Amino acid sequence: MCGDRRAVARRCDRDVRAERQSTDSDDVLQRLERELVGLGPVKARIREIADLLVVDRRRRRFGIESSRPTLHMCFTGSPGTAKTTVALRMAELLHGLGYLSSQGPPGERDPR
Repeated sequence: MCGDRRAVARRCDRDVRAERQSTDSDDVLQRLERELVGLGPVKARIREIADLLVVDRRRRRFGIESSRPTLHMCFTGSPGTAKTTVALRMAELLHGLGYLSSQGPPGERDPR
């Protein structure tokens, strides 16, 4: 029984990887990895979100009903901490996976 679970898990991992590649998500994640020095937790969280969205996309493709993930985000921090870069890469991911209809720049707000 355990061997079957491992085989299913490996197949699911392969499916998620294939879906990420077909939507250019891997390219965006690799570019994020190159562009940002450090910020390991941020990059890991974006990767988790990308995987969640890929799984949601596959569910919809197979007709499995589920509520769509909430995608409201706010990037805060001091000047020069890569907020805009992270937001732009996130927008690319969302567009590639079909969650954004256009790839315009994400909304920016100056709190001043």
